[in-house]
Formats: sequence, structure tokens, C-alpha cells
Amino acid sequence: MKRRWWAALGVSAFAVCVPPVVQADPVHWSTTSGGNGHYYDFVAGGIGWTSAEAAAAASSFQGQSGYLATITSEAEWDFLKGLPHARGWLGGSDAAVEGEWRWVTGPEIGQPFWDGGISGTSHGFSAWRSGEPNNWQIENYLEVGADSVGNAWNDNTLAGPSDGYYVEYGGEASTIPEPSTMVGLVSMGLMGLAIAWRRRRTK
Repeated sequence: MKRRWWAALGVSAFAVCVPPVVQADPVHWSTTSGGNGHYYDFVAGGIGWTSAEAAAAASSFQGQSGYLATITSEAEWDFLKGLPHARGWLGGSDAAVEGEWRWVTGPEIGQPFWDGGISGTSHGFSAWRSGEPNNWQIENYLEVGADSVGNAWNDNTLAGPSDGYYVEYGGEASTIPEPSTMVGLVSMGLMGLAIAWRRRRTK
């Protein structure tokens, strides 16, 4: 009976320390499907660009830090459009120099992708909606716009607000166990030692 009590205690402690696995929201663009190994998510809610940038930077997923998404290829843009989405901020801006659109978040920080207004020059990939960027009301921040034609890039004011933001987690998923899992494994090990010690005492 005593041994069963110790075993039950060990199982209970393990169940408390290791919560059920919950399906994560971010979607993986795997390298096996031609992607870059990053994770992407759309976070809904009316928000300005600065707040969205801070919220994305404060987020993490499987050991990867988040940032407002940077879209550098048509394939990546097509993947992003396939996610549940709406109007939302991306990590581009021309606030530093008017007309010089650069990525200001993520590993591409500082890289230019567009120079000029509506008839400007693309440096790499861009997906502006027809008639954009038009800098109407001093619009220096990049968002995915939504209209009857479809979703494409739009320039918007700092305050916006947009309907949410796109967060990207760069790199492949970490293989390091989550902290709660580590605690559970340690707890299970300690319970096993306690059971072994108890058995030795009762012999």
C-alpha cells in the first residue's frame, strides 16, 4: 500500500508540472515545402504601428523571438496570404527618409525594398496595392491592406490603427524542451529516486 501511495504521488506531481500540449497558433513555413523555416501568426485587434512593433518584439515561440513580419519574396507573400488574416502591420517604414522604404524589424533590418512613391523603384520584392504608397496624411508605416480587389500592401499613419499585426518568428523551431516540461521531467526523476529510496528502507 505504501509503495502504491508513493507511485500515485509521483504521477500526480508529474501531471501538475506538465500541462496538456496545446496546439500553437503560429504556422510553420517548413523548408521541406520550399519555405524558410520561420513561423508566422496574425494577431487581431485595433492597434497602432508602434504598439504592434513592441508587442511583436515581446513575443516568443519555441525559443524564437518575434518581430513584425518582413516579406522578401513572392513565395513568402503567397504563404502569408494563406493565413487567417485581415488588415495588419508589417515591419516596413520610410519614417527615417521619406520615400525610402526599408525593413526596420527582423533579420532584414535596414534593407531597402522600395524607393519613391507610386511610380517608385523596387529593390527586391514588393506588393503594393495599386496607387500605393501615396503618403496620404503622412503615411510612413507598412501594412497589409484589404479592399474589394484583394490584399496588398498599403502605407498608413503611425497611429493607424490597423486591425492587427503579422508576427514572424525566424529560424527553425528550437529542440530545447519548454521550461514547464523541464520541471516535469525533473519532478518525475525526483519521485523515482524517492520510490527507490523508500523500497530500500522497507527491505
